[in-house]
Amino acid sequence: MSILSLEFLAFSALVILLYYLLPLKIRWIVLLTGSAVFMGLSGWRGLAHLTAVALIMWGGALLLQERKSRLLLALCLMLDLGAMAFLKYWPSLSGAQLLLPLGLSYFTFQSAGYLIDVYRGKTEPERSPVSFGAFLFLFPLCALFADITMWRAMIEAPSIRPFVAVGSVAILAAVLLTYVFYGNTVRRNEDLFRLQSAFEKAQTDKEYYALLESRGEELRTFVHDEKNRLAVLQSMDDADEMHKYVTEILGTLQTSAPVGNTKNKMLDLVLGKYDAQCRMLGVRFNYTAMNANLSFMEDVDLVALLGNVLDNAVEAAQAADDKCIELSIESKVAGVTILTCENSAATAPLTRSGLLRTAKENAAHHGIGVKSIARIAKKYDGQYKWSWDNQANVFIARIIFER
Repeated sequence: MSILSLEFLAFSALVILLYYLLPLKIRWIVLLTGSAVFMGLSGWRGLAHLTAVALIMWGGALLLQERKSRLLLALCLMLDLGAMAFLKYWPSLSGAQLLLPLGLSYFTFQSAGYLIDVYRGKTEPERSPVSFGAFLFLFPLCALFADITMWRAMIEAPSIRPFVAVGSVAILAAVLLTYVFYGNTVRRNEDLFRLQSAFEKAQTDKEYYALLESRGEELRTFVHDEKNRLAVLQSMDDADEMHKYVTEILGTLQTSAPVGNTKNKMLDLVLGKYDAQCRMLGVRFNYTAMNANLSFMEDVDLVALLGNVLDNAVEAAQAADDKCIELSIESKVAGVTILTCENSAATAPLTRSGLLRTAKENAAHHGIGVKSIARIAKKYDGQYKWSWDNQANVFIARIIFER
């Protein structure tokens, strides 16, 4: 759930309503539950990490009150900051995919500051783990609860009312501008993806029709030549010579055969395009689509999805010693279709925070292909995942559609 969405506003409004409707004694539970549910929607692993850190910080603060130990403080801070460093930098070093918990930096430094204040005696440690958890986990909702704090400050200190009023108006204006800007950006991105998909479909049609025309010319030339060769075949008496000649004819027919027999015209077009492209580049391209042909996808989405997957595969395989691409589309169980593309590569893919990034110069104008793959997969209830086989130097892209 994005904080810049109507769903977040509705969720926050519900939490605020429950906060004021329920008794004072359990309001902390409402805040903690609301924040935990919101973080859990972004990924249960992140929520589990933050919960574990919160429990360590809560227990550490209680121990620091009883014993002012610098060693204990240092140990708690190392666990707190070390966990954040691991989650932030380990994916980029290892190539693993980890979804960072929402508000990780805020959460980490807030808990570190709390521990230091307890150690210095500036604040008493919180005895209740629920209240302490609500204090740390409040980050996703703190922007809305800031209005409550401002209102109370205006009541208690009338002299600051003008400043609070100006600040509130500024915050409201900033929020409205953010929503407008975000909405326009989303619409522009959707228009860009649609234009890109339509362009890729048109380009695929053009290239494949050119390929068909070339194949047709080759076939006409072949038929013309074979008229003369068949006459020679009739006059042959040596069986070995006749067998060799017929084998050559069958090989020529095989190279002239059309590519793709998936009963999905657009899928056949895409496979035909990349089969021809890979043969020209010296890349082995093997594919299977035995019991699934992606017929549930619109043509423009199918072309964009496979085009981006195979463009990346071809580009990587070209630089590898063993130039090879393996594509499979299959249905494992009812309603589940799996598209897998494995390609050789010279080096491991570049990543940042567990996400793929382009190796091309001027990265701001590249790298849209992976985003397009993920967007189209999500449109059809699919998940895009990737992995890297460091021993075989093989990149694996997998999309699982559950319909």
